[in-house]
Amino acid sequence: MDETVPPAPLTDYGISKMLGEKYARQYMDRLPVSVVRAPAVYGPRDKDIYFYFRLAAKGFLPLVGNPDRRVSLIYVKDLARAIFLATTHPAAVGEIFFATDGKPHTWREVADEIDRAIPGRKIRVRLPGWIMWVAAFFDVTTSFVLRKAPLLYFKRVRELLGEWVADSTKIEEKLGFAPQYDLARGVSETAEWYRQHGWI
Repeated sequence: MDETVPPAPLTDYGISKMLGEKYARQYMDRLPVSVVRAPAVYGPRDKDIYFYFRLAAKGFLPLVGNPDRRVSLIYVKDLARAIFLATTHPAAVGEIFFATDGKPHTWREVADEIDRAIPGRKIRVRLPGWIMWVAAFFDVTTSFVLRKAPLLYFKRVRELLGEWVADSTKIEEKLGFAPQYDLARGVSETAEWYRQHGWI
């Protein structure tokens, strides 16, 4: 998917980002607005993909749903560079850019890199996608009873089980963005940060 595809967010968080873009673009005649859309972002302090690192440290590598479904990722430091370019490069004004590490990855590849970055023997656990729907049902129900926000909800499951590939050609060609972290380097640095800070 590239920047010409109309956004169709699945979660409330995605909708909030889309509305933020919409409001920012209303000021384009007065401010130099540019938009950077990031896919799954990972790196130090991340708590979404951290779940996989934590399970790997405990000896499990889960593969949920189709492990060959693809996803675009970007390491947080590369995203910071992309945002800096979009705020300083004159060609960025009025434009929308996807920023990725330049290559879609399968969840199997992500699991392989996490396996390499975290020493120790691990059991690979294949879980069918429907397990996520069941887990979401129990989380939503329990959260309702306890009056807490659920961590896993149905829209999020739909997002997690989907294939999300973004094309970052535009930011590379127009602004000269070149990601410095491939998946192996980014996962390795992330795992090291988690170790140093006692997260795993």
